[in-house]
Amino acid sequence: MISRRQFLQFCTAAAAELGLNPGRLLQLQAAVEAPDAPTVIWLHGSGCQGDSISMLNRISSDEAPHDVADFLINSLNLEFHSVLSAAAGTTLVEHAHHILDTQPFFLIVEGGIPLAFHAEACTVWAHDGQEVTFADAVATFARKARAVVAVGTCATHGGISAAPPNPTGVVGLQTFLQKRRIQPPSVINISGCPAHPDWIISTLCQLFLGEQIECDDYGRPYDIFRFNIHRECPRRRGKPTFVGFADSFGQDRYCLQRIGCRGPRTRGDCANRLWNDGSSWCVDSNGMCFGCPDPDFPAGDFYPDPDA
Repeated sequence: MISRRQFLQFCTAAAAELGLNPGRLLQLQAAVEAPDAPTVIWLHGSGCQGDSISMLNRISSDEAPHDVADFLINSLNLEFHSVLSAAAGTTLVEHAHHILDTQPFFLIVEGGIPLAFHAEACTVWAHDGQEVTFADAVATFARKARAVVAVGTCATHGGISAAPPNPTGVVGLQTFLQKRRIQPPSVINISGCPAHPDWIISTLCQLFLGEQIECDDYGRPYDIFRFNIHRECPRRRGKPTFVGFADSFGQDRYCLQRIGCRGPRTRGDCANRLWNDGSSWCVDSNGMCFGCPDPDFPAGDFYPDPDA
């Protein structure tokens, strides 16, 4: 576990990546150390919980945060998470409703929202003797949230959870809010399967500072999703490191575009930021880009036949 001070040390070390200058770091310090530090309610619906796991994987051997659970629980007042919270069952649900009724909070939604069968394909808890669906839980908390953040492509656009035949009628958060006519002050989409932990942290930092986040046409932070994966990829033709086009999988350092890589149509800073403590990313591991931040992910075959 780390302290709020260590969390701020992490933000200082990662300031350039997170877009934090010294002035903004001081503002963040004031926000985090205040008695009413930012409160987060994190709801999980139809999905694999891979985005939570991605956050937990934000562990550095030398730099804080060594434990992301502490970043969310101790530093940022994560008051509800079905896995990370110490409490469970009725106790945790009652606590979430206490937060709902008594103080401002930020809502994070992970996983798609099933609407078929009266939304009863995903029941998250019982409250006041009644079973509560994920759809109703999201609606209840979204109506009072200071801002709502959809984390992961299942939450933003339906993702794998909404892939055909989609028997439970899963939709992304934006579609759901429109159907329920709910208009939170701010809705941010952080797509990806899973979302990069730095994408989540940097977005939360901006929200906690009360900053306006410029978004693209899909409601995603522009500073993150303005990059084209293919243009930034060191394997593409025109880069000094280009050695040729792969004609089969497993050819190290070769561009994978001609065997189905979706990098040319996908946006994200993966090639610059990298994953797993900056050690690698999908293409660097000879795995082509699947376009997981795309609104239509997972469209088509993961491994299309290049000769088809």
